[in-house]
Amino acid sequence: DIAEKIEKFYNLKYGSNVTRYFDGSFIKFKDLNPKVTIYDYQKNAVAKILFTPNVLLAHDVGSGKTYEMIAAGHELKRLGLAHKLLYVVPNTILNQWKTIYHEMYPNANIFVVSNRNFNPAKREETLKTIKDGDFDGILMTYSCFDMITMSPDYYIQKFQEEGEQLSKALYGKRSDTTLVKARHTAHFKTK
Repeated sequence: DIAEKIEKFYNLKYGSNVTRYFDGSFIKFKDLNPKVTIYDYQKNAVAKILFTPNVLLAHDVGSGKTYEMIAAGHELKRLGLAHKLLYVVPNTILNQWKTIYHEMYPNANIFVVSNRNFNPAKREETLKTIKDGDFDGILMTYSCFDMITMSPDYYIQKFQEEGEQLSKALYGKRSDTTLVKARHTAHFKTK
């Protein structure tokens, strides 16, 4: 009896969660350059990206994470699961990403955003091109991405949400957040 109880307890506590395995062998990569090889573990990573809302690619350096991200993005767009694909990459490897993207998908229409076309004089035009263009992928450096600001409405909504959380933390369920909302909105408008 004791052994049975211990076994049940162990299985409920430790044996009931199994890491999901993704098999990407079904993916055909229709537009991929035939000279490029996508390995089985990379296909599995692409399948994981296709089927889950967020993914950590924790492979070793040099194991092909860039290939996985580009291939997954291309498949998401091809399947109609994504419309605008923005890859935000370190400034130092932007050209490497561009080269790999063209190597994998020679006919891909990509738009590259660097400090050169994202300076203050060209920023609005570049953002409009991104918004209106139909690109297979958009490559942007970290420094350019950091320059994009959110709309004032976004900040007002964010302040209101934080005010509500603060009120709930201070006053519990019976909180009245109207005062907090008004203060945040007034504070934002005066800045």
